[in-house]
Amino acid sequence: NPTMYPMGDVDWFRFHDSDEFGHAIYPQVGIRDIPSGSNYDLCAYATCDTTCETGTAATFDGLQGCCSRSASNADEEVRLNPDCSGADDSVDVFIHVVQVSGPATCTTPYSLRWGDD
Repeated sequence: NPTMYPMGDVDWFRFHDSDEFGHAIYPQVGIRDIPSGSNYDLCAYATCDTTCETGTAATFDGLQGCCSRSASNADEEVRLNPDCSGADDSVDVFIHVVQVSGPATCTTPYSLRWGDD
């Protein structure tokens, strides 16, 4: 499980969501178990045009995505709706976790989950 250490740590992850049957896909990302006294933000960005089913629209380095910025150590969740060209919406999703406040810790991990519904 990932941790936020040292202070100012930023974690990046990547996964591929395959559109196996030519249907709409909805990549989801969530973080849980944020240590008490800490606040983390979660963003997910896709490699094609994307709107948010859950979260607030955001961009990073030309990628479109969604962010969750709940206060304190509340769970964070985003759900993307990618619209790639053609019938295939397969997409790479880049996950960005930022420590907004709280102590750095290498002994108290947070839980990250990702997938599609």
